[in-house]
Amino acid sequence: MDANPLFLIELLVFSGAALAWGVYEYWSVRPKKEDSPPPDDAGHPEG
Repeated sequence: MDANPLFLIELLVFSGAALAWGVYEYWSVRPKKEDSPPPDDAGHPEG
């Protein structure tokens, strides 16, 4: 059975687009370094 080259190109293009979209979504929701709370010296939240 021969694979249609157009089908393989389409599969690669749309799979790549879906993967790129997933990476973009992950990158956009990850916490940024300036959003993280400052470290506490004692390590106790009650102060």
